Amino acid sequence: MALAVWMIRTVRRRRTGAHVVDNETHRYPNLAGYVRAVTDTPSRSLGRLKDAVDENGKRVKKVIAKAFLLSPVRSTLASIGAIKAMRALRSLTISL
Repeated sequence: MALAVWMIRTVRRRRTGAHVVDNETHRYPNLAGYVRAVTDTPSRSLGRLKDAVDENGKRVKKVIAKAFLLSPVRSTLASIGAIKAMRALRSLTISL
């Protein structure tokens, strides 16, 4: 599965020249609008944290706990990336 996602992102990136390819937003049909901070890349995935948010944008605490229990390093790195991305978004909105 991870290889297939990586291949899709790579093909789309090469075809469009995009730095970011959104493959997940369709999972959240109830969102009216959003600004997305992308923290995962083909070489650094979210791992088990990919399902840490439900279709309504709410955290799924059991998934988060299981991710840190079973994949502590990957989950920590993904969390650090998310924190950095959110800080960048915050600084962007403050400057607007």
